[in-house]
Amino acid sequence: MDYMKKCSFILMLLIFILIGKLYSKVIQSPYLSSPNSLNNSVIVLVETSNDKPVIIGLELQNKVSFDTSNFYIKTLASPKTFVHRVVLKNLKPDEKYTYWLQNDKGEKEEPSFFYSPSAESTSFKFGIMGDCRTGIKIHNQIAESLFKFKPHFLVYTGDVCFDGTYKGWKDEFFVPNELRLLAITPFINAVGNHEGWRQNTMAFQQSTDTDKNSPYFDFDYGDIHFVVINTEDNFSKGSEQYDFIKKSLEGTKKKFKIVVSHIPGYAGSGGGHGANKKLIELSKELFVPNKVDIMLSGHIHTYQHNLVDGIHYLIIGGGGAPLYTTSPGENTIKTDKVYNFAIGDYENGKLTIKVYDNKENEIDKIEIKKK
Repeated sequence: MDYMKKCSFILMLLIFILIGKLYSKVIQSPYLSSPNSLNNSVIVLVETSNDKPVIIGLELQNKVSFDTSNFYIKTLASPKTFVHRVVLKNLKPDEKYTYWLQNDKGEKEEPSFFYSPSAESTSFKFGIMGDCRTGIKIHNQIAESLFKFKPHFLVYTGDVCFDGTYKGWKDEFFVPNELRLLAITPFINAVGNHEGWRQNTMAFQQSTDTDKNSPYFDFDYGDIHFVVINTEDNFSKGSEQYDFIKKSLEGTKKKFKIVVSHIPGYAGSGGGHGANKKLIELSKELFVPNKVDIMLSGHIHTYQHNLVDGIHYLIIGGGGAPLYTTSPGENTIKTDKVYNFAIGDYENGKLTIKVYDNKENEIDKIEIKKK
């Protein structure tokens, strides 16, 4: 009798394990990343309980297609979870697509939508925010404001959570209004020193490299070329990252060039940080000769606008982390100790960036026109 009970127990356990392998529990609903006009792609990320491939349905003008996850990255949750990547490529530019998660029963989960990357010479908006770590209430407020402006994509300047742990990402970055925003708006993030390029960061954010993941990368959106660098890694002359930045800036013919980083180059004093000599050197060697227009950074919890050699260095680091008191430097046009975010607006050869405080009051405006 004991033998029969033991066999029954083992059989039930095997069935339970098999069911667990066959069916995925969705831990976090789909959110969007890595828009790229170069191959007209957007990446959907879905966190589930196992490594079973994820299927995303896509609809445009009553035409339906399905894509399966390309790869996944494990988190350090206990038990471990899996963040799957579904690459939606060869999209028609400037279209509103409906997408949804196809569950294990072949049923359509709650659908959402996104706008595919813009073609050249078309208008679009993008949101900018950084250093939201620990300031959950302010972050939630700024995410709601970004949602109101309806940007086509989001550029984040790092330190999206305090320590890069699974709990940190969940509690501090994936707040309710951020999740609502990311369901319809793809984001990219320049790795900060707090989340670091660690396992959970690798899982929850994705570069535009559709075959793997990288802490530095580039992408095109309409008439703008973006280069996202990793200031937590070596970017000195002769390094792999330096060569990548050089090749990316020299190889583009886009009207505008924007570099995104966590640590800024030019900055006033205060807040435990200041100007970064290595980034200033990088700027003189690569950004100035390649006519970069703007560098977007965080790290210093404030707003600051520096102008050097025709490049606007914007520190947008007021997403929720405790604010710093800073002093203007010799190149500072404006500095303001406020929680902040920004909206970039491109139209017909003109790039405008408006910076707002967390109550949506405009505090600065940058406008660049090109033929």
